[in-house]
Amino acid sequence: MAPREHPESIQRETQERPSVRPPPIMARRTTRSCLPTDFGMDDVPFFLALLRACPTGSRLFFYQTESEPFVHTFREWSFRERPRAFEADHYTLDEGFLSTAERVAAAGELEIAHHFTILGPDERLLCDSLDDFTILELADDIEQHIASESKDARP
Repeated sequence: MAPREHPESIQRETQERPSVRPPPIMARRTTRSCLPTDFGMDDVPFFLALLRACPTGSRLFFYQTESEPFVHTFREWSFRERPRAFEADHYTLDEGFLSTAERVAAAGELEIAHHFTILGPDERLLCDSLDDFTILELADDIEQHIASESKDARP
């Protein structure tokens, strides 16, 4: 029987790995800079609207460390090149990911890192976010979807 790996060694391995960046984007960028407040939304509602706007199979990459609760909650949708690594290389978006995010957000427990990129299943840049959503680029169709959802939600 092999000795059991201690979780601290997994965390240490994760801390030593370089930041995972998404693959280079080959397609032409058709994005525009904007802010969540442009849509009349705070951060969490905007993040959920963004997830709803992304097609199934899109991939979410974080530039900084995800919170431990986020890693555990969304492990089912995570991909790790090194399976023993604590943090994911990316998360694959689908209905299950979205419904889990909505449930966790409704409980007030969704912790989001604002430094991330979302690539579509076709490798197209859908969203690039830095500095707490102060630098935010969205693909035109994603922006239109969020704007439409925002407009429908207003009284």
